[in-house]
Amino acid sequence: MNFVDNIIIYFTQLLDITLYLTFLFFVAGLTILDWPKKITTKNVLLTLLKGLITYAIIIGFEGIMFGLIGGSNTYGGILFSASFAVVPLFYLIFFIKGPILPRIVKYETVIATVLTIGQFVTELNHITRDLPENIMFIAYILRVVPYGFCIFSALVVRKYDLCRFKNITKAQLGLITILTVSMSLASIFQSILMEADTVVHIFLSIVEAASLVVLTHLYFTMYSVIEKRHTITTLEVQSSILTLEKESLLIDEKNREELMKIRHDLKNQLSYVNVLLNEGKYDEAKQYLYGLLEQKENYLESFSCPNVVISGIVNLKLTKAKIAGKKIKFRAVVPPRLPFEDSDLLSLITNIADNCLENFVPKDDKDRISISILTQQDYLRIVSYNTVTNVNIEEGKLSLHTSKEAKNHGYGTKIIKNICDKYHGYSTFTVDGDQFVCDCVLDMTYRSQDNA
Repeated sequence: MNFVDNIIIYFTQLLDITLYLTFLFFVAGLTILDWPKKITTKNVLLTLLKGLITYAIIIGFEGIMFGLIGGSNTYGGILFSASFAVVPLFYLIFFIKGPILPRIVKYETVIATVLTIGQFVTELNHITRDLPENIMFIAYILRVVPYGFCIFSALVVRKYDLCRFKNITKAQLGLITILTVSMSLASIFQSILMEADTVVHIFLSIVEAASLVVLTHLYFTMYSVIEKRHTITTLEVQSSILTLEKESLLIDEKNREELMKIRHDLKNQLSYVNVLLNEGKYDEAKQYLYGLLEQKENYLESFSCPNVVISGIVNLKLTKAKIAGKKIKFRAVVPPRLPFEDSDLLSLITNIADNCLENFVPKDDKDRISISILTQQDYLRIVSYNTVTNVNIEEGKLSLHTSKEAKNHGYGTKIIKNICDKYHGYSTFTVDGDQFVCDCVLDMTYRSQDNA
């Protein structure tokens, strides 16, 4: 039969109420996955419209595929089974937004679920094809009901949304990829077992059902592992922030003690100077005052800005710089809260400051490191300047003198770059004369872009 004849058969004989309901369950699952988090009339209507368009597309697309293939040979059956992956893939690519790795996991999970259900239904059709006419309705029900698992799977993926996290590892992605690809290929190529014994079809239907359960359980397990790791990371960050706050309190306490000592001694010192002046010992009084001016008080710098995390980090680095005998100046104009994970903010500023302290070679006693943390419109910008020596630029690679071991060298700049990339920003490392410049920009609207 030709293409037109196959199309006619599809729309007149194959496309019955069971197939309409099958496609409805199919599209309902995709629509649930895409259901807007912010419920407004516009968002709901737009989502329903996308679902309606997808419903029409899948009916027409499967008709075209049947017209081209006709299901008349083994390879045709394989291609027709594989075609069920095209519509969810299209929908997920164009309509589902979010970070790339969680989206990949969603693609794989939904597509593997659809293909496995399709083959499960095929096995049930083989098992029930010899039922008596008076109970043949059971076969019709079994063609539709399993597709209800599409809705269940979509609810699971939506409730336990991996897009909440940005720390999916390659190992986790690889594990679920292996399972979903294996399930998908197995489901597609099982269509060649058209003439197998009923026992074989029963066994395969059990395997397909078990595969659906395993896939759903694996997705949930992956979510649980990532969520627990995220919780642990959050607790570690909170602990680090608490440590930073304690460090700031210690600095303030030490400075208060030093000021109290100065205040206590000031009266006695002034009294002694007054005695020298009254006795006409002007040179001795002058020498004594010069001595007081040259004394270096043992106090630590303290920094404060509206953002608690940044204040804590800066105070810690000021202490580290004083211990190292280096001068560092921070300037921060930021709001109390920034839309970035505290762990990333902590890691970013720490690595920038540590790189500066590690490579800083002052020209004179007045030379110091300069780090600015500023908000500019929708961006957070962090710029650092520090004097360096032994700078080499070869083949586009920047090489600095450093005292770090080779195996630990270079990770700071990699971490900085990765964090900037994560928040849709950029980082540059350049040399201007003898000044090393690190310029980092992070987009504070990255969340709205991911959820667009």
